[in-house]
Amino acid sequence: MCNHNHNLLRSGALAILLTCGTALCFGQEFSYRGEMFGTVGVGKTYDDEGSLGSGFNGGGGIGYRMRPKFAVEFDFSAFRHERETSFGLLLFSGSGIFATGNALYYFGSGSGRVQPYVIGGAGILHKRNTSSFEGQPPLDISGTGFALNIGTGAKIFLAPRFSLRPEFRIFSGKAGPAVEAPFSIIRAAVGAAYHW
Repeated sequence: MCNHNHNLLRSGALAILLTCGTALCFGQEFSYRGEMFGTVGVGKTYDDEGSLGSGFNGGGGIGYRMRPKFAVEFDFSAFRHERETSFGLLLFSGSGIFATGNALYYFGSGSGRVQPYVIGGAGILHKRNTSSFEGQPPLDISGTGFALNIGTGAKIFLAPRFSLRPEFRIFSGKAGPAVEAPFSIIRAAVGAAYHW
């Protein structure tokens, strides 16, 4: 009887070790091709004369991993900004959208639980400026132009197929009469992604 129990315990321990070992091996390899993600963050906005204020932004996109260390993405990022000068004489405010195609390069193996990367790309900026000056009618000017972005971040897998994506990026672009170049946003954001 004692020998039978000992064999059961040994078999049970072996089954647990095999199950945990298999899960651990799977847990360290996250090499999916497709990705859909959304982001939220805050950004600080600048033009040729300095700060235009800060505000929330958010967006999303879709990506495809072409190789373990290289991926391409398309994303859009909507933003708002506002800054009031002393005594409320001048209010800088506006909103817009960056739509860009990006390339990502992953450091390390590109398939671990944490996957740091650098990102860069180009696309378009559409900007609407709604600033106002005391005693003057408010401005309402919009324009569209070329945009660039660079940044760094990481994909942190919390579970198979789901990751968090903290990211720091700098967006820059022109938007005709809506802003004076160089227009740029320094953004810190966190995203959530589904992988397949």
